[in-house]
Amino acid sequence: MLTKKESEDEKTVSLVTLSLKDTKSWKLSNGTSADGCSDPSVVEWEDNQLMMMTACDDGRRRVYRISDKGESWMEALGTLSRVWGNKQGESGVRSGFTTATIGGGDGNNRKVMLVTLPVYSSKNGKEDNVNGRL
Repeated sequence: MLTKKESEDEKTVSLVTLSLKDTKSWKLSNGTSADGCSDPSVVEWEDNQLMMMTACDDGRRRVYRISDKGESWMEALGTLSRVWGNKQGESGVRSGFTTATIGGGDGNNRKVMLVTLPVYSSKNGKEDNVNGRL
């Protein structure tokens, strides 16, 4: 969920709504991302934690962790937080992540997180290669 910045006096932040018991009772999280962070992606991770990745105005991605039923968000430093991933002014450019369990069928499965980020590079010295091809 995102609140939209309408003027310089307002903040753009990301937050979540979650259902703690059933789909009839929803709660708005007390914690939010830093000012200027939008386009959130949220996944459930280990030990009933939620992870939220946002794109921030400073050109970085920030990852937040919540484990207390929406009371507070803590930036998950040491993960992908603060990694550069500028939106390049495109509101439709998104990143995201999901979880998967992989293994060889021998009962030795691992839960992994798969992350996607937009890629921008110059092509033949030109900076107009915004289609994501390297």
